[in-house]
Amino acid sequence: MEKITYMNPKKGKEEKASKVRPEKKRETKEETGIRVVREALEALNSGDISRVHEFISPQYFNHESQMDPVRSKLRGPEEFIDTVKNLRSAFANLHYEEQETIASGDKVISILNVTGKHLGNFFGIPPTGKDISYRAVHIHKIGNDGKIVEHKAIRDDLTFMVQLGLVGPSSTQYEPLFQAWKGFMRSQISQSPSSTLKPSIDNNEEVVIRSLYSQMIDGWNKGNGEAFASPFAEDGDLVGFDGTHLKGRQEIVSFHQQLFDTFVKGSRLVGKIRNVRFLTPDVAIMHAVGGTIMAGQSDIEPERNSIHTLVVMKESDDKWRIAAFQNTRA
Repeated sequence: MEKITYMNPKKGKEEKASKVRPEKKRETKEETGIRVVREALEALNSGDISRVHEFISPQYFNHESQMDPVRSKLRGPEEFIDTVKNLRSAFANLHYEEQETIASGDKVISILNVTGKHLGNFFGIPPTGKDISYRAVHIHKIGNDGKIVEHKAIRDDLTFMVQLGLVGPSSTQYEPLFQAWKGFMRSQISQSPSSTLKPSIDNNEEVVIRSLYSQMIDGWNKGNGEAFASPFAEDGDLVGFDGTHLKGRQEIVSFHQQLFDTFVKGSRLVGKIRNVRFLTPDVAIMHAVGGTIMAGQSDIEPERNSIHTLVVMKESDDKWRIAAFQNTRA
């Protein structure tokens, strides 16, 4: 108990009285977590990045940026600032409205409604001028320093795609577009105008072409040679970084299954589509950058980064397949 001296105005002299000065309540770990997560949301909503170091840990790791060979290198406040700039340049009036937040220990889970107007290039999707409103769940981990150290998200990507006009309500379109959307969301770097969807070509054609690349990546990450080679034409070619030339889908299957069972067992392939260019309505060239995260590692080895060049053709059954794939080390 602290003694406080004060003047008695009636007696004109000092008197001492016992008065308890209320102590500032110490935050619980959960209260700290909710506070810093709300500060991060406010930065996304306002674009004010001046205080990022106060709530983002130097070890901050964003799972949402790890599928891109370049952004996967970013950590700490640098990564968060880059995310804020990219999102706000793509969406005017971007706003994350908190619906519900739950905290337990070092985890904070927020249910959010995300709104905005698509007026800028969004990871390869040209401005549509359309309004968006979709729900997302964001999961943050709080470090010992009371700052956000890790972030994951689960979004209603289908609603988001429908609102941007990238997918219609027909359920027959969902599977290839889900696959293609993985490619879109794995990237966090705005693409040049040459990589945007061409108005002279049905947008769905490019989406399906992009999905072929995603299928390759999924097959690699499953360690399944058949799945990896499934997007290739029966007589498709694959040239490896070392000059190995595989001819035909079956040769691609057997060669890669041996790799998956031995040298690259447990590895993950990550990639980002740079652009798709139509030479004719039935022939397109796709460029991407990719890299391999070897088993037991959490990051890409720079020497494993590659430039991928794919020639894609629409065959007689009206399906797009990879006719040729060239892997060149970057």
